[in-house]
Amino acid sequence: MHHAAKIHFVYFQGCPTAEPARRALNKAIKELNLDCQVIDVDTTGGLPGNAMGRYPSPTILVNGRELFGPTQGTAACCRVYPADSFEPGVLAAELRAALKLA
Repeated sequence: MHHAAKIHFVYFQGCPTAEPARRALNKAIKELNLDCQVIDVDTTGGLPGNAMGRYPSPTILVNGRELFGPTQGTAACCRVYPADSFEPGVLAAELRAALKLA
């Protein structure tokens, strides 16, 4: 299956949930058989003028929208997710809905 999607993985170095989220995202993409690139955006260091710097770590953006909905926070803090969010099936369901896949 080919589906055009622009996925950004926004994080900062040292965030304890970044790697589990990245692994789950990769598994979900594979499960859905998506052919898309994940663009890593490391907000470490602030990157002046970077609009991605407003997202807490990790945030997954699909075509510019937060996969798990809007949240409060900045790049300097860790994003809090429900306990099962990084299960590949849960993440795959969120991706499926975001991409409007059957």
